[in-house]
Amino acid sequence: MTFPIQQRSFPAGASSTDPDRSRLVEVGQSKRLLQLTDAFPNLRKDITSSTLIISAYPASLGLTGVAPLADTYLHAPTSISAFRWAEQESRPVLFAAQPLAGADILLEFCRSDFNIPSRILWAVGGYPMPLSLEVFIREMLKSRGCELVFLYSYGVAEIGHTCFAATDRSESGQPCYKKVASTVSAETVGDDCLLRLTSATGVQVLTGDHALVSGDVWTLTSGVDRLHPNVLAELESWSHSDWSRRTGYLHATATETSIQVRRNVELDGEPSEVEFHNFWRRYGGSFTTKPVWKLHCRD
Repeated sequence: MTFPIQQRSFPAGASSTDPDRSRLVEVGQSKRLLQLTDAFPNLRKDITSSTLIISAYPASLGLTGVAPLADTYLHAPTSISAFRWAEQESRPVLFAAQPLAGADILLEFCRSDFNIPSRILWAVGGYPMPLSLEVFIREMLKSRGCELVFLYSYGVAEIGHTCFAATDRSESGQPCYKKVASTVSAETVGDDCLLRLTSATGVQVLTGDHALVSGDVWTLTSGVDRLHPNVLAELESWSHSDWSRRTGYLHATATETSIQVRRNVELDGEPSEVEFHNFWRRYGGSFTTKPVWKLHCRD
């Protein structure tokens, strides 16, 4: 039997081992990047044939074919090497990473003595980006002479990456999404306005998230199992000093919260904070997995 040569992508950070939970990755010129520049013309200076695409995402996004790509496998030294390459050659930078892993890499880069590119477009997705973290990282890079621009992306592994994208937030702090994937249909289901996506091949996914539509702007809100309001309030209450110490991974119950501190950060008596490696040992996880931002039953 002869099998076609193809690339498949599975859900980033998923615990399921179902072999059918995947999608075929388009190889070659990325249609999604071209759709993004059509939807957001202001990104055309960031996405060119000279751009260095730095991927620190734990799943394949099919970003090849438009510009050089450096895959970092979420390894911070490799990521920093790629940023330095872009800076040396004065290339535009497109950085693809999930919020917490990407922030950790950028924070390590900011704390180094290396020159930093003057502008970075961060395509952030996989789970919500807390506004407090966004402001912290933006200010850190600004202090090093770098303008950080955000492209918020929303997709589903079985359907495709960046089905929706946004470059701005509303006054309430929510990304103002547009549907950019022309081959994907989106609709809301039931009184809770659950978001359902359907691919061109008929694959349907009920995301568990909620959607409201006004004109061509979509407001997407995570379900409580992905991001509980209490956890969001905790994250948004953090100061710059908190984010400089904390990774954003936490374990929350109705009565207490355990918070992971960054590598090489010493505990200072704050009862909620847990040493970096002890947190992984106690609750599992890594920077390749999505944070569990729901409320756990007390164990």
